[in-house]
Amino acid sequence: MDTDVNRFGLFLIASLIAVCCAAKSAGLAADSLIIDAFDYPTTAAARSAWVPSATSPQVGIAENGEWGSERVMLLPCPFTNPVSRCYWDRYVSLDLTGYSVISLRLYVPNPAPISWFTLYFHSVSGWYGKSAGVTRSGWQRFQWSRSDFGEEDTPAGWDQIDRIRLSPWKASDVDTYLAVDELIAFNPLISIVEGTKSIAANPSYAATVDNTVSLLQDWLGRYEIPLGVITDEDVEAGALTGSKMAILPYNPVLSDAELTQLESFVGNGGKLMVFYNSNWRIAALLGIQIAGWERHQMRAMHFSDDQVEGLPESVLQASWNIFLTGTIEGKSRVIARWEDSDGVMLPNAAWLASPTGLYMSHILLSDDAEKKQRMLLALVGHYVPEIWPGAAEVAIEKIGRIAYYPSYEDAVAAIRALAHGSPKALGIETSLAAADALRGEALHAVSSGNYMRAVEFAFEARAALQNAFYLCQTSQSPEWRAVWEHSGAGPYPGDWDRAIRVLVRNGFTAVVPNMFSAGLAHYDSEILPHSETFQTYGDQIAQCVEAAHRYGLEVHVWKVNWNLSSAPQEFIDTLRAQERTQVSVTGEPVDWLCPSHPDNYQLELDTMLEVAQNYDMDGLHFDYIRYPNSSCCYCTGCLERFQDQTGHTVENWPSDAHSGPLQEAYRDWRCQQISRLVQGVSENVHVLKPSLQISAAVFRSYPSCRDTVGQDWVSWIEHGYLDFICPMDYTEDYELFVNLVDEQMGYAAGRIPLYPGIGAGASNSILLPDQVIMQILATREASTGGFVIFVYNVGLAETCLPALGMGLTAPLSTPVSLPWYLYE
Repeated sequence: MDTDVNRFGLFLIASLIAVCCAAKSAGLAADSLIIDAFDYPTTAAARSAWVPSATSPQVGIAENGEWGSERVMLLPCPFTNPVSRCYWDRYVSLDLTGYSVISLRLYVPNPAPISWFTLYFHSVSGWYGKSAGVTRSGWQRFQWSRSDFGEEDTPAGWDQIDRIRLSPWKASDVDTYLAVDELIAFNPLISIVEGTKSIAANPSYAATVDNTVSLLQDWLGRYEIPLGVITDEDVEAGALTGSKMAILPYNPVLSDAELTQLESFVGNGGKLMVFYNSNWRIAALLGIQIAGWERHQMRAMHFSDDQVEGLPESVLQASWNIFLTGTIEGKSRVIARWEDSDGVMLPNAAWLASPTGLYMSHILLSDDAEKKQRMLLALVGHYVPEIWPGAAEVAIEKIGRIAYYPSYEDAVAAIRALAHGSPKALGIETSLAAADALRGEALHAVSSGNYMRAVEFAFEARAALQNAFYLCQTSQSPEWRAVWEHSGAGPYPGDWDRAIRVLVRNGFTAVVPNMFSAGLAHYDSEILPHSETFQTYGDQIAQCVEAAHRYGLEVHVWKVNWNLSSAPQEFIDTLRAQERTQVSVTGEPVDWLCPSHPDNYQLELDTMLEVAQNYDMDGLHFDYIRYPNSSCCYCTGCLERFQDQTGHTVENWPSDAHSGPLQEAYRDWRCQQISRLVQGVSENVHVLKPSLQISAAVFRSYPSCRDTVGQDWVSWIEHGYLDFICPMDYTEDYELFVNLVDEQMGYAAGRIPLYPGIGAGASNSILLPDQVIMQILATREASTGGFVIFVYNVGLAETCLPALGMGLTAPLSTPVSLPWYLYE
């Protein structure tokens, strides 16, 4: 291998890729085209096919005996050089019009040096391109619908593809590499239908559409199921041809043309999985009835069905409203019912099944992630059994991939080493023995061709191994251990006592409940409108503080600043009429308070002082203490106040301030509007109650957040406005988390505590308990003195916290105020 490749250590990294490699897809959709398998027999063959740009090195090939004959292609990225990206081209002649999904398998050793990866297809006179953020290490499969690809210049069509380009973009000056494997075009067995028509009809649906699509794509995609995301418009155009199941995650708006295509799809043997939809034609297709709608706080779904194999008995799902559904005799049946937050089993159906598919009476939520993956596999596999062989292979491989251990053998060895001398050694060995026996059953089931049972055994084996891992962790004291609670009513609405007991039993020391926003209060405010939560359950700050202090927990009351998304519409309309809400750079109204408006500053200050004065809590916690994005605020009031306060004259508003000669001055001024509230609250509260702590949840990336959203949190530390700070380090990638914490601790420089935020249930970061443990261990390694987890809901309370409490956060002594029997 020549020096160009040697200097990136490709021979050395080949073995690392082999160890970290996830199982390859065990079976593609029948209608598929392998564009490039990247398994070139020699380095020379790979280099003959793939041509580097003038500033990029030649590609390489890595192979290892552990793979048998498998090879991957390596893309060296010399990002210490003055380049913005690297890229490699392959000249081809392809017609991809017959395929709806493009899939690429990519290995990333460390995501930090790479911002984006872009896959391009050139067609005569222009490009189709799709970029993906690189946020985690290891093997990952990117899958995109053809409709996801944007256009550059004027491509001639997908039937005239003449070149492919692979292009990683630089994020930092660190040399790295990528590995690529399996570039495929296919028509998926499973099509997830993105609710694009719903978003067009009501833009407020966008977040729910995106979140539900992402959950299904992620959870099913982890088991290498040939799936793809298509749009409502794709369905209208006949894109379901070749699929065996269509999933509608959240599609409240469906056109007649799309419904006709769905009817044709079912008529030809296709199956549906539909969530939270009241369309009568959908109900008719599934043989069910939609009888109404009900608001009700749920806890879990309980399955009972003798036809669908492999379902878990129960799955946590904290839904807050449902469609009321009924069966039609001979056409459908109930396979799961709801349990509400009070533990009452309800007659209401959570899931219904029929020969044509499945219906869930609410959207899919992110809680109880591992059981939901098992649930989805069972439900999809019942109707599309072709998924089972590949899912079984992946499930067995995943048994040992806990806590970032690369294999089952590595995990067992590491757990045994941690257990040496532990008083829990016997329990740990019992769990390891169970894991080994269940893994053996899974392997035997595969050899017998019973792939569904193999998946069941694999899930159970993984659970036993995780249990051993939880038991071998050790607690540490002192340590600040907190949770962010988002709803304001706790995981069990109306019962803060129960919510606090769960925290204390598992060794936590603080709760940070979201009790008010810019336009709504869950407490008895004399300034802000009262919420439905307040009307239903009463004063939530008073109840939370009383329960927490009874058991010795701190309460840091969390406010969502500036953001009016939860406020009553009449409150927003009044503020907008008074020209107190934000305006984007393009002139669009934005439902956030304008921070530079003096009345808004006073409103925010007064509400935070109202809470500090009236409640005996331990701290006040800022959130959304920023602008929504770089496009705000550009209202006429901002123009006047910017000119008055800085002496600048703006000739072209807003372009001069947004991207012109006054950009830097305007950015600085925006930061001042945010910082003055932090300063004002801190100074007033510390006079009012000197012991009350002021803290903030902040963006993880500094100084970029200063420029984009006006959040100069390092200056707040420097000026002494905060008593501690919590960067929201939400990521599934362990190495990225470690790097973020290390960088942030440098900014804090020991002046105040920095407690990293761990995204166990964030929209962009859904962590299993073993992943949460690894990130907590990273905070200990960095000597942060504590951490805070998002988000405290039923899922965290009943899956993650008990896992932590088995070892990592176990109370070192039983608090006197907590009865002994609560530890049983």
